[in-house]
Amino acid sequence: MSEFDFEPIPGLPAELPANEHLLWQGKPEWHAVARKVFHIRAIGAYCGAMVLWRIGAGWAAHQSLHTVGSSALWLSGLALGSIGFLALVARLIAATTVYSITNRRVAMRFGLAIPITLNVPFRIIEAAWMHGDPHDCGDIALQLNAERRIAYLHLWPHARPWRVNQPQPMLRCVPNASVASQILVAALASAGVSRFSSETQQPAVDDVVSDARESAAA
Repeated sequence: MSEFDFEPIPGLPAELPANEHLLWQGKPEWHAVARKVFHIRAIGAYCGAMVLWRIGAGWAAHQSLHTVGSSALWLSGLALGSIGFLALVARLIAATTVYSITNRRVAMRFGLAIPITLNVPFRIIEAAWMHGDPHDCGDIALQLNAERRIAYLHLWPHARPWRVNQPQPMLRCVPNASVASQILVAALASAGVSRFSSETQQPAVDDVVSDARESAAA
């Protein structure tokens, strides 16, 4: 049994209306969540530096090998435990999150302790923003109009970083983000939303956006 067994469609709390259909669904990639949300690489590098510093300081102070080794081992265990915990949380976030795009809205099901489904109808979306990385695992943020405000803490980590006063829901660490963005751009363009931007290292994304606009207009 799972807490999501009640969902008629995975990631959605109810059947879609007759005039609405599902265009795309995806989940965060947990490695990317660990790297981009929890900055696990930076934390690992910091912990490694602390262990090396402790060994160097002990050596300079002429401490015994047993003392230096015990301290380094204790620090290493603490570091590995912390990194392992963050990796576990990243896996749980990825496992309990489903992003859905229909022809009328974006739905985000997330939450570890209390799962919720956030529905973002196209009519309250003013613009869409995308950031991708070389592995094509990107983030897609939604800028909302003044009609709807959502608390940043309610969204985190599914929120665009540093947009605390005007929080923006974000599809985090989506594999094949260029495909998801193409589908979203076409759906938004059909709904009359025409402001899009991309910040990515993938040259093809700008072409994807323009192609999607053309296909939506055709």
